[in-house]
Amino acid sequence: MEYMEGPGKDKNPYKKVDSSVSDKIRKYLPVPGNVAQMIAKLAGDSRMSESSLSDAQKLIMYDVIQKAMKRSGSKNGGTEYEDYGDMGYGTKDQFNQWFNRGKLNALDIAKESMTNEGFKLASTVGRGRYWSDEKDPDALYYTDVYDWNPNEKNFSGKNTYQDLRNVLRAGEDKNLNKDKNEKNRMNFKLSKKEIESIRRNMKLRLAETGD
Repeated sequence: MEYMEGPGKDKNPYKKVDSSVSDKIRKYLPVPGNVAQMIAKLAGDSRMSESSLSDAQKLIMYDVIQKAMKRSGSKNGGTEYEDYGDMGYGTKDQFNQWFNRGKLNALDIAKESMTNEGFKLASTVGRGRYWSDEKDPDALYYTDVYDWNPNEKNFSGKNTYQDLRNVLRAGEDKNLNKDKNEKNRMNFKLSKKEIESIRRNMKLRLAETGD
């Protein structure tokens, strides 16, 4: 998925996205979230916001951004698929193999989409831009467009993931227009306080169940 231009020095590019329609589409589809997002895109509205995410997904996204910050040494930058690695959902190499090299067959896609929360989020929101806001230290932002970069080369192999990605990218407009992008905008505002609360509650639940 394409990168969005990063924020300027004095301008916060975050704009709240109304994802209510696409949230309903995803909610009622009896398929994994990454597949539901693809269907929402085909239906013409794949917008996402923080309200689109479960608590577990917010936590994963927050931790992915933290890893990207540590890797890049910057509070404003871009995530990579490797940032999803080594958090209990697969290694850095696995995420690179899955998404940067397309080494996924139909069985892998079905298995990971059903059981792997990190894989599901990575295949839904992909890579994107993150930034912090000095005026609001509680906030952390992540933004992207649910789109495939038409300038990238197609995968040369022949498996389900590579064929699917190539077909979807082939249908993308090379001159992306504003109206189209707005229907596929993914803007997230994460609260550090909320993330800390989610993390505490998850630890409590794990302690209570003994897992």
